[in-house]
Amino acid sequence: MQANVCIERGDIPDAWSRLERAHVLSQSRVVLHLRAHWAMLRLAWQTGAHTELRGQLFRLLVAGPGSALGRAPLGNTGRASVSAFAEMPIADEMRQKLVDAGVKLPT
Repeated sequence: MQANVCIERGDIPDAWSRLERAHVLSQSRVVLHLRAHWAMLRLAWQTGAHTELRGQLFRLLVAGPGSALGRAPLGNTGRASVSAFAEMPIADEMRQKLVDAGVKLPT
């Protein structure tokens, strides 16, 4: 995972950015979605980000069912600083990757 390279070089903001992008791309797949939140939980633990840690614990509970039921909020970055239920804009290059992967997006 690209975030691990960022963590190894001490670039925590870039690691979060890469995890957010991975989260957006993974929301339609249960296992990948849970892996994205697990990686965010680990980074929160490593950096002592207690609010993020609590947010990721909650998201690990709701992410699987949300993905399985097609209820994951599109574009959501997965961070504790945003509502776990809020849809967010999707960058054009990520939108194309989602379409290529067969994810149905609103127009």
